[in-house]
Amino acid sequence: MRLAGGVGDAQHVTAEVASMVAPFETEILARIDGVTTCFEPMSFATQVVAGTNYFVKIRVNAGTNEHVHVRIFCPLPCTGQPPQLHESFQYPKSEDDAVHAF
Repeated sequence: MRLAGGVGDAQHVTAEVASMVAPFETEILARIDGVTTCFEPMSFATQVVAGTNYFVKIRVNAGTNEHVHVRIFCPLPCTGQPPQLHESFQYPKSEDDAVHAF
């Protein structure tokens, strides 16, 4: 059983999560400042707070199997606010690195 405020298990990315990540592609790629060959969200985990944190693993280089982990915060619907890309991210990561809270 997950504790209140804890991070859930990693899941394969859904169409909903992929569409939430897509608008941030340019900003994410600029942050890692490297050569990228793809932008493919792979998996995610969530944490319910006053909204939801999405911790997303994104493949950015198929040739070297590089990934980046990002956090996107989705405020509660009643706020009317859009999803927000958090400043912190983790790079480089590999396919084997688990997605977790950061």
